[in-house]
Amino acid sequence: MQNTQKNIPLLKEALKKTGSVEVICTGTSMSPNIHQGELIPIRPVDTILSGDVVLFERPPGELVVHRFLFRIPNTPWFIHLGDAAPKAHLARYEDIIGVVDGLRKTVGAKAMVKAMEAIARGVKNKILKRF
Repeated sequence: MQNTQKNIPLLKEALKKTGSVEVICTGTSMSPNIHQGELIPIRPVDTILSGDVVLFERPPGELVVHRFLFRIPNTPWFIHLGDAAPKAHLARYEDIIGVVDGLRKTVGAKAMVKAMEAIARGVKNKILKRF
């Protein structure tokens, strides 16, 4: 998704007021399930399950649509993965804006391995920043 920092508060407000919004996909990380230029229906967050596709803000002001793998217990972090992406990433749970309607699927072992690699990278980076 593109940098839409100025529009994110408007998007959140519209989602809260109407119960759904649509955003346009501008990337390919969710291929083949979501295509570039496709309208993506977003609903408010009630519960998020492993395999859901979520819309979240990645600072500074970039919107991302990726598959939610799991939340890391006792932390503000969750692991996400684009369906066409080579590796998983960390993001803050509080930055999740909504859930894409109708794209939940079971998360397989391959995705979980990528998620564990992301956790290891995140821990390594935090340790290196302290020195």
